Amino acid sequence: MEFLFFNHSEVFGGQERYLSNITLELSRRGYCSGVISESPGLRFLVSPDEVDKNQVEFVILNGNAALYKIRNWLGGTCCVIYVQHSDIRDKQASFFRSIIRKILFRFLLLFVDGVVRVCDYSLPDIYAPRKIKTIYNGVSLPGRKVECNDRFTVVILGSVNSNKNQIEAIDVLRYVSGVCLVVVGSGPLEAELKEYAEQGEVSDRITWTGHVDNPEDYISQAHALLMLSKYEAFPYAVLEAMSLGCPVISYPVGGVPEILEDDVNGILLPDRDFDKLCQAVVRLRDSHEDVERLGAAARKTIEERFTVEHMTDQFLEFVEEIARKKGLIT
Repeated sequence: MEFLFFNHSEVFGGQERYLSNITLELSRRGYCSGVISESPGLRFLVSPDEVDKNQVEFVILNGNAALYKIRNWLGGTCCVIYVQHSDIRDKQASFFRSIIRKILFRFLLLFVDGVVRVCDYSLPDIYAPRKIKTIYNGVSLPGRKVECNDRFTVVILGSVNSNKNQIEAIDVLRYVSGVCLVVVGSGPLEAELKEYAEQGEVSDRITWTGHVDNPEDYISQAHALLMLSKYEAFPYAVLEAMSLGCPVISYPVGGVPEILEDDVNGILLPDRDFDKLCQAVVRLRDSHEDVERLGAAARKTIEERFTVEHMTDQFLEFVEEIARKKGLIT
């Protein structure tokens, strides 16, 4: 076995999508991978009891929870690489817990051989000087372009919670006429937000899909995707929408400004201004030409820089660089 991936999570989110994409591409190229994870829907799963540590060349700690298990691999001969998927500045936890987390991160990263961050924003260099490489998430290019509904429709993806900020998407409908909303995902605030939409008299313009394994069908029928999260690193929702030629309207959150250029391949709002968000939705509602132009440029951006193939190429280059520094290859 050449690569062993650890992923300690019981859900399927962005870091699991990354893991699924990269292990499948590595397998396609002839590399052997194993995955230890509780998350459903992943390929190449192995039991810890099946793993011979002497046969593992590279251990990949995928996400925060996996990093805390690094003690299992200290003192071995393999290379240990950590992949940072979230924003280290994320303030969803308490102030005290956030401080402890940052201190613990800096300590644990002393023991890894390399760090992959999925965007520049997610992890400042100071956390692991001279060890960090930015390798952007990548997606497969679908064979079809966006096929929009007749009614102007925007879509928002993710767990229905405070961070993903679906409430602002609902508020857009209260102030902008002629717009429908598709909420893809489920979560703890779903019932509360449905009631909020009822009170705002916009529930008849909202479709709630619940959890779906593949949101592509909903994105492909939308005229735009809304990215309104309070905290993100490099969200797959943005990549998937752009790959389908669906323009993204986004607040400047996390690493989104590293892929989205305002009025070039999407609409990147300069700040968290609800009025500007509404204006952006109105602009696309009233301009089929802008939807087509921005969507085509978005797909081209993915083709040129953000495919699974690009991501895997850079990953393998980084792995080889680390192995050379450690003297495992010449």
